[in-house]
Amino acid sequence: MPGLDRLKDVWQRVKPSQRLALFFVGGGLILALLVYTLFARQNQEFVPLFSDLQPADAAAVVAALESRHIPYRLDQQGQTVLVPSQDVYRLRLDLAAEGIPHSGRVGMEIMDRLSLTSTDFDRQVSLLRATQGELERTLSQIQGVRQARVHIVMGKSSPLVGESIPASAAVLLEMQPGQTVTPKQVQGIIHLVAASVPGLQPEHVTVVDQYGQLLSAAAGSSVDLAGADHYLDLQARFERDLQERLQAFLTQIFGPGQVVTQVSARLNFDKVTTEEDLFTNPGDGQQGLLRQANEYRKEVVGEGPQGGAPGDSNFPTAPPFVAGSGATRTTEENLQHTYEYNRTHTVTQVAPGTVRQLQVAVVVAKPLTAEQQAQLQQLVAAAVGTDPARNDVVTVTSMPFDRSVLDQFPPEEPVPSPQGIPPLYLYGGAGAALLLLVVLILWMRRRALARRRKEKEAEEELRLLQEEMQKNGRARSIPTPTVDEDLKRLAREHPDLVVRTLRAWMMEERS
Repeated sequence: MPGLDRLKDVWQRVKPSQRLALFFVGGGLILALLVYTLFARQNQEFVPLFSDLQPADAAAVVAALESRHIPYRLDQQGQTVLVPSQDVYRLRLDLAAEGIPHSGRVGMEIMDRLSLTSTDFDRQVSLLRATQGELERTLSQIQGVRQARVHIVMGKSSPLVGESIPASAAVLLEMQPGQTVTPKQVQGIIHLVAASVPGLQPEHVTVVDQYGQLLSAAAGSSVDLAGADHYLDLQARFERDLQERLQAFLTQIFGPGQVVTQVSARLNFDKVTTEEDLFTNPGDGQQGLLRQANEYRKEVVGEGPQGGAPGDSNFPTAPPFVAGSGATRTTEENLQHTYEYNRTHTVTQVAPGTVRQLQVAVVVAKPLTAEQQAQLQQLVAAAVGTDPARNDVVTVTSMPFDRSVLDQFPPEEPVPSPQGIPPLYLYGGAGAALLLLVVLILWMRRRALARRRKEKEAEEELRLLQEEMQKNGRARSIPTPTVDEDLKRLAREHPDLVVRTLRAWMMEERS
């Protein structure tokens, strides 16, 4: 094979010292790769694939990993399965496609298993199990909840009045270590369960934790408790933010550890709504807006009284009747106008959270004069935004700090480096070995090119020498192929010696 022969030829040209160096470099590179592979496998990061598994689910996950030849580890007494970090997401998708883990809960997929021969009772029981399983899956997604169990008792109706049994539910929450649920979260769980079951009222839902503590009683006793906690949290956040800003401001003046601040605030969370109606006179000469007008007019037109027959003597007290004639006209008019006043309706709503009073205390480690103390007090009052109308209090004093407790603790020692070769050193060693190999290959290639160039120069000088000898009539017989090959091999192996010999011959011929 030409390639193999060429490789053997190149290997034969390499000097023994170069062969030894190449052997050690290649061996060192192989050793570095083996060490890197060993440490990389030992330091491979394993992350949880699934946690809090039941024994049956853990066995199914392990069997699936072993069938795929994936390395794994078990933690938390077999409840957590760890796999390499680069495979965790792919494995979760693959196992989820196979329905692993089953999690021990049944959801709405149980309805797909019902057959045509299932009775109405079987369907009701399956629906109840599916509802409980779906609620358990949903509640397990809440932060801090490790596992949830839901038990539902469906309501029973009766044609008789007063004998109907309402639906009820019981929820058991198993929390993560160090985690708790707030009353707001318990209220959310109660309303979530009540909204998922037909006819279930929130007051019929009971929530307990793994320690048997009744959580629903404290959460459902009063809605105002959640509001009070919210207000207290707002007040604490306001005090903390104001104190941190004041502490950072004074630290820039006195330096770290030289000043201590404390802020106490009283916030007004009363929600006040004020409605005000203001009536004003339109002004002189102005009647305002006409609201109501009543007009009454009466007019009577006719003739006067006429004379009558005698006979007034029967009424001795009546005035004498005088006969006559003429026309009469009677007119009555009544006008009534009602005008509106100028009215302004104002609704003012005061948002809760206004500051009632601020109390600020500042202690400085260095001594202060009376003038400096007064200046610092004014500076602090301006920084926190005090208001004299609120009777805010700002106190500034100076006293030495007690650091005896801190002096008893020894200084922190540097954290020792982890045992073994860090991956960074492995990467550096592998890179150095690779760089050394590249440099060696380039050096050998350069040497080979230089040797070939010398061989060509020697062959060229030999050809010129033969031509010159032929011109002078001293050409010798043409060498046989064997002699020619020996000369070429000698020129390749010892080009300098051949050139010196030829030059000596030329000098002898010229002399």
